[in-house]
Amino acid sequence: MRSIPFLLALAVATPAHAERPLTYREVVQTVLENNADLQKASLSVDQSEASLLMARGSFDPTYDLNGSYTAGPQQLFLPGAGLVIYDSQFWNIRNAISGTAMTGTSLSLSHSVAGTSYGGAVEPTFNADFTLSATQQLLKGLSFKYNLENVTVARQGLNASELRLAKARQDALATAADAYWLWSYSVASVEISAESVRVAEEALRIGQLKVAAGELAPVEETRLKAALVQSQSSLLDAERSAMLNANNLLIAMGEDTNQLIQPATPVGNVPEMDLDVDASVEVAMNQNLDLLVAQAALDTSTLQSTNAKHGRLPSLSVGADVGRAVRNASNAGDAAGGVVGAGGEPSWLVRGNFSVPILNRSAMGQAQSAAAGEAQSRVDLEAMRRSVRAQVEQQVLTLSSARRKVELADANQELAAQTLAAEEALSEAGRSIQKDVLEARNELDRSKVEAARARTDYRLAQVKLLQLQGQLSDDLPG
Repeated sequence: MRSIPFLLALAVATPAHAERPLTYREVVQTVLENNADLQKASLSVDQSEASLLMARGSFDPTYDLNGSYTAGPQQLFLPGAGLVIYDSQFWNIRNAISGTAMTGTSLSLSHSVAGTSYGGAVEPTFNADFTLSATQQLLKGLSFKYNLENVTVARQGLNASELRLAKARQDALATAADAYWLWSYSVASVEISAESVRVAEEALRIGQLKVAAGELAPVEETRLKAALVQSQSSLLDAERSAMLNANNLLIAMGEDTNQLIQPATPVGNVPEMDLDVDASVEVAMNQNLDLLVAQAALDTSTLQSTNAKHGRLPSLSVGADVGRAVRNASNAGDAAGGVVGAGGEPSWLVRGNFSVPILNRSAMGQAQSAAAGEAQSRVDLEAMRRSVRAQVEQQVLTLSSARRKVELADANQELAAQTLAAEEALSEAGRSIQKDVLEARNELDRSKVEAARARTDYRLAQVKLLQLQGQLSDDLPG
């Protein structure tokens, strides 16, 4: 399409410079790079990945190393010596590796060495322990889903964030497409209006010559002047609309509005098509991003409701400690090494724990709340399905209607051109008045604008349908 210098001069207040041609693909790529909602959605995915990492980290084993040392005066009664006051020292070092498995099993492997001295009054003694502990949660702990709830919810949260990112991308693509085609249409309207002004100026010039030669009545000159004024007014309206749409496009691209631009991708022809409503709806039911996000929310709510019901069970655990111990060794090395040698003595312990809140109202309330949340998510999903189905059905009809309107607009433009040619021929032959010629010319201009608008409406309807189906891409739709 040709540029309109007057339009561009109004659009900016800077000195004239070369216009920047913008293709559809360039606009889409720029919008995708600069769209704030898309950037925030991408950051949300990063946060969800971090949340999943933290949830998985709850099953990471832990290494502990701790020690203690105390010293102070002590009293000891010794036969034959009586009460003896001496300085004592006590130290302890413990290593342990512990963790919890997804089976609800807690494991711990520890090794400790301790020494006690009594300031020479009694020989120092050293003790050591090597212990393997295991605790198994029963009832609640027998459910993998319950034990892995935090990880599963975090994983589903990441999936939902990725779906929201995909939705944000579809929304950005739709924003870019809508802005581009509306701007392209407004520039085309300017060109049509500018051509109308040029034709009106030429018609007025010829009319004035004919009036001066006595070939036309003076009233015809007045009509020609009125037609020129009307064309100039329409041009101003078209220019103002083009400036607004150009600014909207540049804002969507995240760029400075103080620049000269022109569309470089034509709206194209409308292809032959026969859309199947049921097939279009089925695609949307499987790929619509709003539906997928709602389904992800329902999956999370269902998991939380199931686990909340499971959480009403009492807490029951059993455990055992097995190991070896060395007592009263003469030095720390013998004590530390003796626990795995012949000097160690076996030890074991079995334990159990049962706990249940009286009335258990907290767990029951949590289960009821989670069940209500699941029901609400299910209602939201069903409502979304009905809405998407209705929107797709309506949009298929809108797109089919838009294609038919393009055909009618093209036919109307051709008829208007033929009518104008006939009226001009009759006027030259003196068999038609200038008023009929002006009306025919106005009808042709209107039909040109309608044809451009019909193609734009087709593109906008096509974008909306593809968005509902989650199929928008950065390529120009066919």
